[in-house]
Amino acid sequence: MTQDNLNKINGDKDLYDRMCVWMADMDEVTSGTPHKEPYTVRAADLAEEAHTLFYDIYQTCNDK
Repeated sequence: MTQDNLNKINGDKDLYDRMCVWMADMDEVTSGTPHKEPYTVRAADLAEEAHTLFYDIYQTCNDK
C-alpha cells in the first residue's frame, strides 16, 4: 500500500473517516449495559448506519 492510500477505503478518505467514527461509536455502545434503552436505541441506529456505510463501500468497489 502506498503512502497516498493510507487512511482511505478504496481510495476514499471520507469512507475511511466515516468508518472510524462508526467504530468509535460502536465501542461506546458495546461497553454499555445491553438491557438499557439508550443502548438498544443507539445499537439500532448504528446497525442502520453500518448498512449505509457498507453499501457505500460496496458501491466504490463497483465503480472501479
